[in-house]
Amino acid sequence: MRIGLVFLSCLLTTGVLAQIPQEGLQAYYPFNGNTLDESGNGYHASVIGTTFVDDRKGDVGQALHLESAEQLVLPIQDLTPFTGDFSISIWFKTSNQIRSHLIELGYWVGGDGDGGNFQITLLSGGTVWAYWNGLGENALISQQVVHVNDNRWHHMVVARSNGEMTFYIDKILVQMMPWSTSTYADDIGDDEPIIIGNTENPYRGVVDDIAIYSVGLDAQDVEQLFHDHQPLMILSPAVIDRYPKGTTCKFEWKNISTITALDFYYSLDGGTIWSTIAEDVNAAANYYIWQLPDWSAGTAIHVRVADANNADNTIDVGPFYISEYHWEEVNNNCAWLPRDGAGLLVFQNKMWLLGGWNPFVDDWIPGYTCNEVWNSTDGENWNDVGDAPWQARHTAGWLVHDDMIWVIGGDWNSGVQQMDVWNSSDGINWNQVLDTLPMEVRMTHMVASLGDEMIFFGGQTLTFLDFVGGNVYNDVWRSTNGNNWTVLNSDAGWHPRGQIQGHFVRNDTLWLIGGGTYDARHMYSDVWNTGDGIHWNRITEAADFTPRQYHEVGVFDNRLWILGGYEGIGNRNDVWYSDNGADWYELKNTPWPPRHAGGVCTYDSSLWMISGNLWNDSWRLVKENTTSNHSELQDQESVEVWPNPTHDVLNVVAWPNMIHRLYDAQGRVVAEFISTYSGIQLNVGHLACGVYFLHTGSHVTKVIVY
Repeated sequence: MRIGLVFLSCLLTTGVLAQIPQEGLQAYYPFNGNTLDESGNGYHASVIGTTFVDDRKGDVGQALHLESAEQLVLPIQDLTPFTGDFSISIWFKTSNQIRSHLIELGYWVGGDGDGGNFQITLLSGGTVWAYWNGLGENALISQQVVHVNDNRWHHMVVARSNGEMTFYIDKILVQMMPWSTSTYADDIGDDEPIIIGNTENPYRGVVDDIAIYSVGLDAQDVEQLFHDHQPLMILSPAVIDRYPKGTTCKFEWKNISTITALDFYYSLDGGTIWSTIAEDVNAAANYYIWQLPDWSAGTAIHVRVADANNADNTIDVGPFYISEYHWEEVNNNCAWLPRDGAGLLVFQNKMWLLGGWNPFVDDWIPGYTCNEVWNSTDGENWNDVGDAPWQARHTAGWLVHDDMIWVIGGDWNSGVQQMDVWNSSDGINWNQVLDTLPMEVRMTHMVASLGDEMIFFGGQTLTFLDFVGGNVYNDVWRSTNGNNWTVLNSDAGWHPRGQIQGHFVRNDTLWLIGGGTYDARHMYSDVWNTGDGIHWNRITEAADFTPRQYHEVGVFDNRLWILGGYEGIGNRNDVWYSDNGADWYELKNTPWPPRHAGGVCTYDSSLWMISGNLWNDSWRLVKENTTSNHSELQDQESVEVWPNPTHDVLNVVAWPNMIHRLYDAQGRVVAEFISTYSGIQLNVGHLACGVYFLHTGSHVTKVIVY
């Protein structure tokens, strides 16, 4: 999570806190500008390629960055295979959205031929797992969602003690699937080096402070490793948070067990005057709920969290803001049955709800889908237009284009993949335009109206009702009439996917935000756009929101929005918006229940969330007119930066005579300048790869240097 400008006043000394556990330490790689083993045992690592970059503390050149073709080799053959108790501790940071092996020790078929292997695998669907001596029959597989491919630092420990296997992420003992191999006494791995980087499934990212032990680390050891340089970490709130008026702010943190109580303060003047929120809060609770005062939209808030018994351990976070947006419930029991995957469109000054899926409606057998059509002028009262002549379906290509409603393709639920095209000029009378689309059969595809063309992109082949995947696509097609389709791009560059609901075009630009696949359940948080369907630009590989599928995308107040979705083991109800696809802000405290495959549209000066995941409710997001100082300064504080991401020069255009400060992820100023009428060209080529934050007054722009 992006915390923004953070001040740590705790003293980082060479005392106990800054030391890692020593018992059983066999190899230790802190990457202090080199790849030496600093345990004293001489297992010095070697590299192919790689670059030294800033570590999680912000120290220059104290961590190791690997691209997919590069490699780090830890020559610990004398310690492998692991015959008894052992532990591997590693800090890492990656934005890679596909499967990768963080650690690889031998191959199941390969290596020196004796068959031992040990891999730690990161998956885009919020899953981490370790497997050994086979292809998965011996494995630890996370049962809870674990997001680690978000371009943030994470700490992992895999350990065995007296035959018991344990797995920690960010000092939390990860709950494993019931069928995981929780006990294993035989040798693990092969008598080979540990490889990171260019392996069967290459790891791409940063690693630091790798430690190999001949003992099984316990929870206290893991806590010491996790907090070795930072006794208190604030997870929430963050500078990307936006709070509707009159709601609550949830503080969340992680702390070393020696911190027993915390004090909380806030400031409305940038940190000059501090007021008390609460004192002597039990630190072991790991959260505190603060009822926000009745502040107006645009109010900038800084907060301070301090160790109640040691003022040296203090963190300031901010600013975050009171939002101009809020949700209103319109109807909690609409006239139509609950459903998901329905189309929600705006046509002829009405909202239209089409199709959908509900596995509890026998009248919708065999596929539990429908072809109903409803409309409404207010979201509360709904008119049953009747059943359409097209076959029942959900998650189809729902679209308004050329003053008509379009239904493009469908699903497998009827037993046959629907690849037909229909349209209607009134929502009542329908015309079948095409019996079979020319692209390979699929569902979970997306459609959009871009200029005078309809765009069809992505999707996946699935078999009847059991959701076993086949081919997954990233091709792009166009049509002006729904009958004749031509391929624009057979490989658009983004990972093949589907499973996104909503509306994808803003200001003549088509956006692809997140998405995923069935079966393997890949999920993504990357953002792409295109002006023509042919040439695609990756805006960010890992946005601030978690990877997801079946979320909703919309355009409201000239901003991009994503809402809800599914993240691997459950639904979400978080809401995010962005002006540029790179910088995302979370609108906190969503009142509607978590869901996926809902319907989203912009109508009557509101963003609507309707249906989804077997709900039949309707909600609207409303923007209030703000008169706060924050609102009045928007024009003066607006900033344009390009290219972003960049690797050499950053162009900055802003209101003249404004002070700009560029901070790194640790809150240190790396550049400061005053804008001019002609703009500023800032050289960032000397900066380490990573995320930076350009502060202009209360405006913050994320800058990515690669």
